[in-house]
Amino acid sequence: LVECGNGRTLNAVSWSISVEMVLYLLFPVILVVLKRPMVLRAATLLALGAACFASLQLDGGWSALAPIARGLPCFLFGVMLFFERDRLRKLASWTATATHVALTLTVAAMFLNAHSLLVLTGVLVTVALAASADLNGGFGSMGLENLAPYGQVSYSLYMWHPIFITIIMESFSLTILKLDHEYA
Repeated sequence: LVECGNGRTLNAVSWSISVEMVLYLLFPVILVVLKRPMVLRAATLLALGAACFASLQLDGGWSALAPIARGLPCFLFGVMLFFERDRLRKLASWTATATHVALTLTVAAMFLNAHSLLVLTGVLVTVALAASADLNGGFGSMGLENLAPYGQVSYSLYMWHPIFITIIMESFSLTILKLDHEYA
């Protein structure tokens, strides 16, 4: 049998959406507990630090962590960016260019199979810079809004790919390999 999915969840590629839904359900509790900016910053750094430390102890690195352990620090990071939007707005106009540089370096790190924590750092820096650039209108003249339809299509295909792979594997086993399946 060829495994289809990541082996840790029953819902294959939609595990991240499941984690997001749980975190959005917990969002009111998060706001009450972490309502002070300093507490939110500390909790975010603590959650990121704990997840990073734990991932260093595991063979699979960051991706070996339970999905909620990966989701919570990143969710808190997003909440923190929202509450820090006034500070992000004050950053210089160079953040749009810096976003492109950070994104290029992060993608290069992914292709070079860099350690997952280095890639995670690149993603977090890119997101923070992109948020600042967006708040400062840095992406307004770049025509990025034209890319939105492609993102919607690519994400839909991503969500459907386990079903497509299952159908292709089944067809391949029946037609090419001539395997006989007996169903109970």
